[in-house]
Amino acid sequence: MRFLILISSDNPEVVWNAFRISNLILDQGDQASVFLNGPSVAYQKIDSQRFPIRKLARDLVLKGGHLWA
Repeated sequence: MRFLILISSDNPEVVWNAFRISNLILDQGDQASVFLNGPSVAYQKIDSQRFPIRKLARDLVLKGGHLWA
């Protein structure tokens, strides 16, 4: 199954959870793409130790998912 997750928030917890779900989808053998819209395009700036967004984004791409902005 194919999934597209649209992120349009710059809330770190929201962005982190969206990437976590995307990676879970890929781990289950399905296809996942993440589309960053509006303030979420700056996801790298809201990365923190509590919400390691950059790591999850890198994992998404390495697992074969797509990241669009």
